[in-house]
Amino acid sequence: MTTPSDMASATRPDAPARPLASAARTVEAAACAISVVPAADLSSLNWPSNLSNETIGTVFQSLEFVTLWCETIGARRGARGFGVAVTLTDGAPVLYLPLAVETRLGLHVLRFMDGGVAGMNAPILAKDIDLVPGALAVLWPRIIAALPPVDAVDFTRIAGHVKDRRNPLIELGCADHGAAGNLIDIAGQSFDDYAATKARRGEIGKVESRRRQMARLGPVSFAIAGTAGEATGMLEALVGLRRRQILRSHGHDRFETGGHFAFYRGAIAEGRLSRLTNIAVERCGDTVTAAVLGFIEPGHYRFALTAYELDSYGRFSSGARLLIGLIRRSFALRHATFDLGESDQPYKDVWATRRLPLLDHAARVTWRGHLYFAAKRLRRTCAAWHQSDFAKWARASLAHKPNPR
Repeated sequence: MTTPSDMASATRPDAPARPLASAARTVEAAACAISVVPAADLSSLNWPSNLSNETIGTVFQSLEFVTLWCETIGARRGARGFGVAVTLTDGAPVLYLPLAVETRLGLHVLRFMDGGVAGMNAPILAKDIDLVPGALAVLWPRIIAALPPVDAVDFTRIAGHVKDRRNPLIELGCADHGAAGNLIDIAGQSFDDYAATKARRGEIGKVESRRRQMARLGPVSFAIAGTAGEATGMLEALVGLRRRQILRSHGHDRFETGGHFAFYRGAIAEGRLSRLTNIAVERCGDTVTAAVLGFIEPGHYRFALTAYELDSYGRFSSGARLLIGLIRRSFALRHATFDLGESDQPYKDVWATRRLPLLDHAARVTWRGHLYFAAKRLRRTCAAWHQSDFAKWARASLAHKPNPR
């Protein structure tokens, strides 16, 4: 089990963890009431919008994101979405938590509304009220009882904290996720100050040199979609590049089978572009060489989906250059943070200034929950074997084996 003190130390050496803030008022579990409604009725709980300044949360739990997820990925997975609100007895909100019940092998599993599109999972917290430490653990059995019956709880990517507040979900008993989030703290410094380290200066010099090399093939340009029409063309290019990468690695197209393409298409639709997302590309001539879709919320940019053209332009560092352009833009817009997303990829060590601890919580609710977790372990073992060198060699050998006559 990971403790808050463990998480405080899980930071990059060049930026110690900032002290977490406390709400003006803290409350015990006994002072709280619990409401659960189907996702279609979130408005009855006054669920916060992505643009709300009255709560502390991320875009991934906002009304716009949750609604879109239920319409696309949730519908494709056959998930039933629910909104959980913890309030005081007078109705004042304490936290909001979007959850989904999915059926796997006939077993009912409680999960976050994620499926690979949420960079982190946490409740939306009230600004002026917080639970005392330990209260969420006391409330949790009541929350489980208020939801439809489930066999297991399988939460992944639980953020160690929400902005500058402690995430109460860490009280459920969590294990390390295996990879951390990566953040750039922007507030209080200029891009030039931030980029002054030897590693960042070197990376900027390298990508500029490669831009000049690529410019021999055609004019190099950076663009951010300003209309839904522009965004649609950029998304088609991004998904096309991403699909090629996925098919090479996994052999199946999860963008269609999992509802992900419909989700991202909805995220850049008229009314959501610039309120929920933005999408940017680098081009060489008319060819998109790199593309990034990011989620936005007041004062924060969250790197979400990215892909690069590797066959003809891979040596020119288009992806790194596009990332630097987006980081510069966040500094110019005076954002508080730039979220590079989960993973321990080496390039994030160059740009991130702080790690965000990510945790998992797995628990059986009925004896049938054991079956779900056993099946999940088996699936992971098979997936690891599929990516092993031996499996790749075997597939390559079979692909070139002549047909018997």
